[in-house]
Amino acid sequence: MYTKYIPISDDDRGVSPVIGVILMVAITVILAAVIGGFVLGLGDSLESAPSSQISVDPAAASAGNSGDGIVAISHNGGDPLPDGDYQIQVQKNGTGTYKTVLEGGTASQVDVDGDTVQIVDNVNPGEFKVGNEITIEVMGGDARAGTYSIQIIHTPSDSIIAEGEAEV
Repeated sequence: MYTKYIPISDDDRGVSPVIGVILMVAITVILAAVIGGFVLGLGDSLESAPSSQISVDPAAASAGNSGDGIVAISHNGGDPLPDGDYQIQVQKNGTGTYKTVLEGGTASQVDVDGDTVQIVDNVNPGEFKVGNEITIEVMGGDARAGTYSIQIIHTPSDSIIAEGEAEV
């Protein structure tokens, strides 16, 4: 009892060309979608944060300013930051939420853990560029008993440009 296998057709080459055509069509569709996305500008919608060197330090005493409760934010190099493209947020002792003290070029007075924090000097409003300094004053409560964390955020990209701490 020996059964012999008899193929229906001797032509077994038909499967390879069909798979090849399907793969070529799939690759063409994927390439068309990627190229179309870049041509229509869908790949350009991401905004990158500017590169800036910004320092946060307790301010030195100057004329009319004892230096107590004052924090200086200095732009030391890199890209300028137009008003409306950045905000400054403050937090005390690493607890609680950050409070926005400057946004869209508009300064506001905020309560940070019982202390009032405000921008007192924004040299050259309109753009924060190399050589400029923004001064923040902490008033009320015990202004010298805390570490203030300060973040500068680039709002179009929602990225932190700089952050620092200052003991006041």
